[in-house]
Amino acid sequence: MNIAIFTDSFLPHVSGVCSAVINQANELCRQGNEVMIFRPKAFGASGKKHLERSGELHAKIRDILISLPSNRQPGLHIALPMFAPTLPVLRKFRPDVLHVHTEWGCGWEGVMMAKMLRKPLVGTFHTFFAEPEYLKQFHLPNHRLTQNMMWRYSVFFYNHCDRVLSPSRSVIEQLSTRGIDRTPHLMSNGIPATPLCSEEAINRKRMEMGLSGPTFSYIGRLSGEKCLPVLLQAFQEVLRDRSDAQLLLVGDGPTRTELESLSRKLGISGNTVFTGKIPHRQLMSENLPRVSRIFVTPSTSENQPVSLLEAMSMGVPVVGAEAKGIPELVRHEKTGLLFPPGDAHAMAHAMLRLLDDANLWQICHENCFALARDNHIENVVLQLTTHYQQTVAAHKSRRTRKLNRRLRAMPRPPRA
Repeated sequence: MNIAIFTDSFLPHVSGVCSAVINQANELCRQGNEVMIFRPKAFGASGKKHLERSGELHAKIRDILISLPSNRQPGLHIALPMFAPTLPVLRKFRPDVLHVHTEWGCGWEGVMMAKMLRKPLVGTFHTFFAEPEYLKQFHLPNHRLTQNMMWRYSVFFYNHCDRVLSPSRSVIEQLSTRGIDRTPHLMSNGIPATPLCSEEAINRKRMEMGLSGPTFSYIGRLSGEKCLPVLLQAFQEVLRDRSDAQLLLVGDGPTRTELESLSRKLGISGNTVFTGKIPHRQLMSENLPRVSRIFVTPSTSENQPVSLLEAMSMGVPVVGAEAKGIPELVRHEKTGLLFPPGDAHAMAHAMLRLLDDANLWQICHENCFALARDNHIENVVLQLTTHYQQTVAAHKSRRTRKLNRRLRAMPRPPRA
């Protein structure tokens, strides 16, 4: 099949959506499909710098020529739909199906191209933009009216798709409640299998990073919607019981300076390591999640975080907030522990319990491997291809029925 993918969240901006698109596109290519990804064009320094994950890409990349940079999200550009430059490119590519991953500029480019070319359109819902954490990022008031407007916008967008996918049941329930006019389908983002390094290599990496005690890790963007002050407050409580514990935060983002300042204010900076951004290929090849005993995430706005799946694929149990899609991965006392959203004290208790209970940790460790196998990218893309094929078949059937209705409605010539 020929598949055209449209996403606003893509290199040089690194995010969970970007990782999901890369993983799925690469596996689609490996399974014999042709893939073309349309993204916003990044101008200036971000457009010229080397894209750290470009070596992993097997799909063709095309830029939407006009885009606006985001001041709050470095590297992120929002495309302004142009339509005219994209149309001849797609006509030459001759896609069987189009797939949109975001509901902004690139998403609307995909919607309009599907209509112009009369091709089927699949949409994946990734992000709860109506949540307070994201509204704050957009400088929008956290009000019920604003939340309802954002949900209406998302539903309006995905109602243009022939088929809607989402990696969590939480999203499916929300979309169904909010009035989407088709039944969404559950499908994981998927992750590639990662070869495991030796324990000796992991121990050397810990020494390089200055990690000597029991370590908790967070890997992802350092931004407001991730609720990271809750993690720092929880870790402060953990240190009262385990003064040798350490917290590793891998990644960068607009709130890094604030978080470093907060760690000093809380008196935990000596036990907290901010690594900054680490290239994804290095992160995976060196099994970086394994330098910690427990992966932690206080975020309350996650659908299916790829970083969490990646940690679990290496057998690292998780402590996560009982919100949105997290409980579908962090199964309490099976793959990790859950805590009430925003409750730093409860998070600290869960972190200490999983750290101190060796039997519970071992159970979660083994179950994490099993859950990761269920989300392997090869199986996910086989499922995705089936969705594409069914969408194409349904689209052809609708067009045939519509043509037959028009033919029946045409006046018949009088008999001689």
